[in-house]
Amino acid sequence: MEFVSHPISTTRSLALMIRVGIGLHNFAEGLAIGNSAATGELQLAVLLVIGFATHNATEGFGIVAPMAADDTRPSWGWLALLGLIGGGPTMIGTIVGQAFTSDLVSVGFLTLAAGRSST
Repeated sequence: MEFVSHPISTTRSLALMIRVGIGLHNFAEGLAIGNSAATGELQLAVLLVIGFATHNATEGFGIVAPMAADDTRPSWGWLALLGLIGGGPTMIGTIVGQAFTSDLVSVGFLTLAAGRSST
């Protein structure tokens, strides 16, 4: 049985690279949220969730913009995969962040979460 590989277009490759970078950053955001919740700083955790959700809502434009120049529309499955790549690390980071509760680690997680310029 022979498998035929379909080359990924340049625009979809760019969208995927952007999403992976944002996903790595979102992991750090999850670390900050989880650590804040684990240390009892629930007001800070809620504020972080609201703030990160607000700024992450606009990141979709930067991801789909390269694909707008493509001749074919991306499938819903491809868009769902990009969403999972970007959003999944936030949940994983939240779980990991709850496991570490020292003050030094907390400051480090917050620093990583804030450590990039906005999209």
